[in-house]
Parts: sequence; C-alpha cells; structure tokens
Amino acid sequence: MCELSIWSDPMTGYLWCARLNVILGILAVVAGKNRLAAVAWPVVGLGWIMQSFFFLSAYGLTSLSGIAPNFTFAGLILCIWQLFCLKTDRGRQSLRLRASGVFLVLLALLSMVPEEFRHDTFMMSYIYAKAFFLSRPLSLGLTLFALGSAPDILWGKGTFKPLATAEAKQAAMLAALIFLGGEIAGCYWGFMGWGTTWRWSGNFLFSAMVFVLFMVALHVPRSVFSSAKAQAFALFLPLALVASGMIYSKVVQV
Repeated sequence: MCELSIWSDPMTGYLWCARLNVILGILAVVAGKNRLAAVAWPVVGLGWIMQSFFFLSAYGLTSLSGIAPNFTFAGLILCIWQLFCLKTDRGRQSLRLRASGVFLVLLALLSMVPEEFRHDTFMMSYIYAKAFFLSRPLSLGLTLFALGSAPDILWGKGTFKPLATAEAKQAAMLAALIFLGGEIAGCYWGFMGWGTTWRWSGNFLFSAMVFVLFMVALHVPRSVFSSAKAQAFALFLPLALVASGMIYSKVVQV
C-alpha cells in the first residue's frame, strides 16, 4: 500500500524521499573520507534525483518559486558537484565530504518545511521565469559546495590547501554567474509581464547585496591580509552570508 501511494501521489513520494535524504546525508557524514564514501555518495545522489523527480511529477516546471523546489534543486546540484569531486576528495582525505553531507542533511530538512504551493500561472510559463527561479537553488548549491572547502583550508592538514581554495573560488564564481544570469532573465521576465524591470524594493536590495557579497568573496586582494587564515575567512564569511541570506529569504518568504 505504501509503494502504491508513493507512485500514485507524487507529493507523498517527495516527502518520503526527503526523509530518506536526511538519513542518507547522515550516512555521508559518517562515511566521511573512508572507503564507504565510494558507495554512500552514489546512493545519496540517487536519493536526490528521486526527490527532484517526484517534485517535478507533482508540480512540473511552473512551480519553482517555493521552498520545496529551492532546497530540492540546491541539494541536487550540491550532490552532483560533490560526486564529480568524490575521487579527488577521497584521495587527499578531504574534510569537504563530511561538510557536504551536513549541508545535504540541512537542505533535506528545509525541503520539508510546510508551504502553500502555487499552481501554474500564465506568467510562470515564460522560459525567463523558469531561468530566474532555477538560478537561485543552483547558485545556493554551488555556494554550499564552496563553503564545504572551509574545514580543509582553515583546519585541515596537507599541501592541498591552495587547490581547495581554487576549487572553492571556481564554485563560487560559477554560483555568482548563475545568480547574475538569473537576475538578468528575471528583469526581462518582469519587463515582458509588467512593463518594467526590477524596481527599488526589498527583493532588488536583497539581490544586489547577494551579488556584492559574491564579488567581495572573489575579489578582495590577498595583500590586505597578513595570514592565510584571514584570507580564508575573507573568502568564506561572505559566502556564508550569501547562503544564510538565500535560505532565510525562502523559509520566511521575504
């Protein structure tokens, strides 16, 4: 009966997958950088693919502005990015595997926050609207991946810290570009629908501050700081503010 209800009611399947992904995220944290990680992470990836599938089955691509799609697709992109780096991270005993697992547990829990789903509307049928709403979770997932490098750079041991920093900056740069691309698409979407682009409002201010924080993280010169740890904090503190702001804005529906 449980299996039948999951497949006949995609939202039930979505909730079951979200609960499963909490457990799988904990498994990824426990597995850490050991041999079990090679088995655990592909299973984690499958869990997030299934959660995304059930959401799309229930609501499609025209209900992307809510809490559920935001954290579901953020978890999916974070998991995919970590899977690409799995072999490298295991080889150098990276702490990022545990950090990514913690973030996935958080995203799975957030994806179950109750909300009133918005149904299909004419305005959401525009490709620019889809690009705008998808850019936020994709950017969040990449930002969390970049933040996952913090334990290695701040407290880890080894000679790979410059490589970890470079990987974090690459992910943050891609997150910033996706976020900016989404804002441009959203501007055009607003112009087509309402005859104007973003006005000076809380949403515009939030978007501007997020992009400024991305630029601060990526472009503060090293010469400003006297130590490697200070340089690392200059990278990760703005990214932490970006991730916190994007999560808070969705959960409280600002």
